[in-house]
Amino acid sequence: MTALHRARPLYRPLLLAGLALGCALPVLQPGRAAALAACYTDPIVRLSNGVTVQIQGIIGTEASNIGVINYTVHAPSGVSMVSVRFLDTVASKEHVVLKADQPAGSYATDTVVNTRGLASVTVMTTLTSVSTATSVTGEATGEQAQRLHVQFAY
Repeated sequence: MTALHRARPLYRPLLLAGLALGCALPVLQPGRAAALAACYTDPIVRLSNGVTVQIQGIIGTEASNIGVINYTVHAPSGVSMVSVRFLDTVASKEHVVLKADQPAGSYATDTVVNTRGLASVTVMTTLTSVSTATSVTGEATGEQAQRLHVQFAY
């Protein structure tokens, strides 16, 4: 399930404060007992057309239970990846790939999180354009090993 909305000004600082806490917050998973921790991921991808893609993941397990996290950023044809920056404690387990396979103005992200045991996963993707000074945010939720897809027309 994907929802698209404008980024809320207060939402982002609260999320960043949570990310600063790393992988040590207790969470409740719907339909399950409380998990021991939530682990946060946060790669930031700069693209050659001036768009920044930030993929924020909240994984309902401890960092030690996380295997590999694969991110695929889909961007318009001709766009390349300039840089990737990881701001979290599980960066060594994260991999980002760019596919320039979208028409002009279309972007998407696919995220697959592999863990030991069941874990809920929420992915929030924010696109920010330097040229237009605008941001849009989309969200997908699911569980480990599912492909979580967020699509944008930007």
